[in-house]
Amino acid sequence: MGFKMFTVIAFVLISLFLVLVLKNHGSEYALLLSVLAGCLALVFITTEIYPHLEELKDRLSDFGVDSSLVKYLFKVFGICYITRFAAELCEDFGQTSLSGKIDFAGRATVLILSVPLLSSVLEIAATLI
Repeated sequence: MGFKMFTVIAFVLISLFLVLVLKNHGSEYALLLSVLAGCLALVFITTEIYPHLEELKDRLSDFGVDSSLVKYLFKVFGICYITRFAAELCEDFGQTSLSGKIDFAGRATVLILSVPLLSSVLEIAATLI
């Protein structure tokens, strides 16, 4: 896994260098390349992490953790990463106001998705008492 992550980091750094070269020459393609490189890096990282998340899900199921709770947890993590990526993308375009709105939408979504998790935790606590 480490080697592949270093490959992703190298890809991003090379993309950064190309973006800076294009930007210094006044090319509008610099921003497009930046967005494309960010999306590709996200895809590479996601495909690398997915098998490990599946293993974690199986381990948690072995300990009796409800699989629906694990799904909620993974959804929350995914929403956090995607909203942060989108917010940074807006910041790259100079749209800090939109970036803040995306952050707020992500936090609201996480709050909404957390309600079933909180309910389950309260049920577990009630059975222990």
